[in-house]
Amino acid sequence: MARKPDMRMSDADRRLLNKLNDIFNEISTEYRKNSNKPDGYAVLSESEAEQISLLLSQYIDQSSFVKYSYFIEHLFSSTYNDSALREIYLSERKIRGRSRAMAATHWREFKSRVGIEGEKWQKTVPVLDEDTFIKLEKVLVSSSGISEPFADSVLETVSNNLHYVRSGSSLQNFSSLSAYGIITEIVAKLRSKGKTKRDTRTMSTTQLSALAGLLIDGSAMFTTRDWSAASSYSALASTVVLAFIRD
Repeated sequence: MARKPDMRMSDADRRLLNKLNDIFNEISTEYRKNSNKPDGYAVLSESEAEQISLLLSQYIDQSSFVKYSYFIEHLFSSTYNDSALREIYLSERKIRGRSRAMAATHWREFKSRVGIEGEKWQKTVPVLDEDTFIKLEKVLVSSSGISEPFADSVLETVSNNLHYVRSGSSLQNFSSLSAYGIITEIVAKLRSKGKTKRDTRTMSTTQLSALAGLLIDGSAMFTTRDWSAASSYSALASTVVLAFIRD
């Protein structure tokens, strides 16, 4: 069993995660009661929509999230910029108490773990395999404090879309994989006044799970090499899911 990660969440992060958890659990409870609500969806009240849009805005407006979003968007992309990504990785690690000593080695070991470093390094630091990834992700999600049904949904959402990240080529099919941009669109939709309530204030269990996955993975990103590698895969898989829903 992997050791629990050193998860870092701000008070705003925790409030958002708790709200996502509450909405998911409400959907599950209502469906079990044979409610007339659509299966797997919640139509939020005006106050609920305002609350979650505010929490999402606070989340993405943090400088740490802006860097996190840039990092996962470009790590496996044709827009890869080694110096920019390296600086984010090392500076964010330092904020979390990690030394910048042997910075070049730490960066190359991380890249080897996510499969974007040469074969020479991968002989020493192999690419994170899927079984190890799933084990790490289970520990991370179960440590987040969300309900067991929601944790299962987050894990299923990530694992079902992991192949997009590991294959790489399929990622080019999306118009954008900016978590910041996608969540900004979600906030705008929740606040929209021009459509029906169902159009503007509907959230699915899949969308809730992907948002929670992004938040949870961000809490362990830039800690250790392996937690950063697992979080990179998972965060991009969650972003792919949100891009599917948008596109």
